[in-house]
Amino acid sequence: MIFFFIAENDYNILQINTVGWKTEIVTYSIQIASEPVFELYVDAERKSNTCCASTEYKEVRIDNADFELNEDTGIYKIRVE
Repeated sequence: MIFFFIAENDYNILQINTVGWKTEIVTYSIQIASEPVFELYVDAERKSNTCCASTEYKEVRIDNADFELNEDTGIYKIRVE
């Protein structure tokens, strides 16, 4: 997994860039100092046609944490205490 951790404007952002570049099912356990924070599950299918490629996310789940999804941006806000 390739990710970036960005801390700015009183927000901590975890940007995961490797999911969805191929057809795959992934499950990640996100931890801070060996303490589980949440589980991320993604079922992604890579599709190609004559002009371009895209990814269909069949299922995205965040388990063991409260979260909000911004439907316009596709960004999940996960509340961690």
